[in-house]
Amino acid sequence: MRNLVLMSIVAAMVSGAYVFWTYLGGSSQPISFQGVTDSNTIRYVALGDSYTVGEGVAARDAWPSQVVKITEANGVKMQLVSTIARSGWTTNDLIGIGFPIFDSTSADFVTVMIGTNDAVQGLSPEQFQTNIRIILDKVAQLVPPEKTVVVTVPDFAITPTGAQKATTENPEQQIRSFNSILQNECAERGIAVVDLYDISRNLAADPRLLSKDGFHPSAAGHAQWAGAIAPVVLQVLGK
Repeated sequence: MRNLVLMSIVAAMVSGAYVFWTYLGGSSQPISFQGVTDSNTIRYVALGDSYTVGEGVAARDAWPSQVVKITEANGVKMQLVSTIARSGWTTNDLIGIGFPIFDSTSADFVTVMIGTNDAVQGLSPEQFQTNIRIILDKVAQLVPPEKTVVVTVPDFAITPTGAQKATTENPEQQIRSFNSILQNECAERGIAVVDLYDISRNLAADPRLLSKDGFHPSAAGHAQWAGAIAPVVLQVLGK
């Protein structure tokens, strides 16, 4: 996803909540904002790429929405007020396009899952580390580290089409390198991390967990990821 041009931002009122669409390079994907009227409800913002937005599944089946359902079942009032994510986004895209939107969300809690497209495109570990530091420091300006959860890069190369997308000879090594950077940078800041690398490899073992594109998780795959992410979210939120 290179040389994207932000062509326009359109706002509409839908069922009492504002919804914004960003039009990038001629295609569109919603980045939604929903109003919260209850002051006791945690405003959750999910930052990421196609894995976060739920490429190939309904929005309600993407792991952030499923995490909200699990937290609500455990007595936590939380609403996914914004999913600032788009298929193809890299760390650079999140910094350049996503954060100007993030500034207006008034988030109480944030998840960050980014880096897959950096690995696909062969970004150097050094540049990835620089970008991750910018991202984590920017998030910390609005949301404290103890209210942030970072999810590692899944092993996309294990999927039928994942290895074909990679531009490096050893994508698994690059993914592990990126995840080590994520772990270290989060440890320095006191940010909780969910390591999805091993769980994501189930996509190759069980075809029911994989969407039709042979790359992204199905609704069942997202449910498995949500089952791993939600306990950490609940712990961070004090449950």
